[in-house]
Amino acid sequence: MNGLDWLHDESPIDDPAGHGERAVRALRKLKHPKSTLPGKAFQLDPWQERIVRRIYGPKNEHGGRLVRTVYLQAPKGSRKTSIAAGLGLLHTFGPEKIERGGNVVAAADRKQGRIAFEEALSIVETQAALSGKARPVDSRNRIIHVPSGSRFEAISSDAPTQHGRTPQFILVDELWAHKKPDLFHALRTGATKTAGSLLVIATTAGRGNESPD
Repeated sequence: MNGLDWLHDESPIDDPAGHGERAVRALRKLKHPKSTLPGKAFQLDPWQERIVRRIYGPKNEHGGRLVRTVYLQAPKGSRKTSIAAGLGLLHTFGPEKIERGGNVVAAADRKQGRIAFEEALSIVETQAALSGKARPVDSRNRIIHVPSGSRFEAISSDAPTQHGRTPQFILVDELWAHKKPDLFHALRTGATKTAGSLLVIATTAGRGNESPD
């Protein structure tokens, strides 16, 4: 696929193992407390659904996920934080989770990191099926899936060193706003040590000309 036409056309997206469809179904089963859809259903617009299918559908010759790095530039009002939290929850509570998997949202500062954490927590608390299976650790901006030990955590670039992490899923929120490159480099290095890891860099459209070195 060349360019971005595939985002809005109806061209087929490879999904030999059905994992793209599986991810979309899992997201559509979620509820969001601020959703205006019937039953508080998680909103997934057509272009967002195609991104999800493009991430999780295509496979390499060994059956592994072909997409390992995603750059997502979205306009204001596109619910970027909700989609980001949803992807993180796919890897923490959903079909992409692994035993004791680490899944992080990396924000520029503690305040932004807290927003990402509360967004994910609000979605989790709306899911009756997760009652008793999710354990929030408020002081660490962390949510744990108790049966598997998989965890979702919001961290910030102004926190102490994050070297040594080997995350499965990483979302770097507004990379341009990170004052130092240390956190991004540490997480990217850790991800290369984890089979099937996914790095998503998300930024608001019109921003991103400034970034850490």
